Amino acid sequence: MSVTLLQLDRRVSVLERNYGRSEEERLAYQETLLDTHEKAERLELDVSVLKEDVSVLRLDVSMLKEDVFELKEDVSGLKLDVSVLKVDVSGLKQDVSVLKDDVSGLKQDVSVLKDDVSGLKQDVSVLKDDVSGLKQDVSVLKDDVSGLKQDVSVLKDDVSGLKQDVSVLKHDVSELKHDVSGLKRGMYALVTHFGLTLLPENPN
Repeated sequence: MSVTLLQLDRRVSVLERNYGRSEEERLAYQETLLDTHEKAERLELDVSVLKEDVSVLRLDVSMLKEDVFELKEDVSGLKLDVSVLKVDVSGLKQDVSVLKDDVSGLKQDVSVLKDDVSGLKQDVSVLKDDVSGLKQDVSVLKDDVSGLKQDVSVLKDDVSGLKQDVSVLKHDVSELKHDVSGLKRGMYALVTHFGLTLLPENPN
């Protein structure tokens, strides 16, 4: 900017030395000078704006540096995670291989089970027929049980009557034993009185 003004001053000096030139040429140079001053003012304004932009950019750069630092740490952590994941993937591949073998075996088991199910269906059909027959047997047995319950009820009445008869008989037997004991004592007394000989027997 100083160089431009110095050049203009030199031009003004030249113009002053060449004052004899036409008025139109002088006015032209004057307009050029004014235009240059305006341009200089605009440039100074632009420089001021640029300085503000530079200040903002420096702040952005500082923040970006922090972001870059954090990103580097994130990248380092991600690399570690990737390393761990690679190990996990390797293990998972082995697990997948084992699972494939298991699936193959299970498919064979399913095929066998299908055959078993087919056979079981036939067995179920037979069992259904058996169950139907058993239901009929159960119905008959229920009727038999009902009849037996009636018989048991009658037998209970008979047993109750027999118990009463037994009780009476026990009483009669007890009285008879008492009578027999009395008779034995009387007989023993007679034998003793008349001096008869009998088989020895102690009176009750």
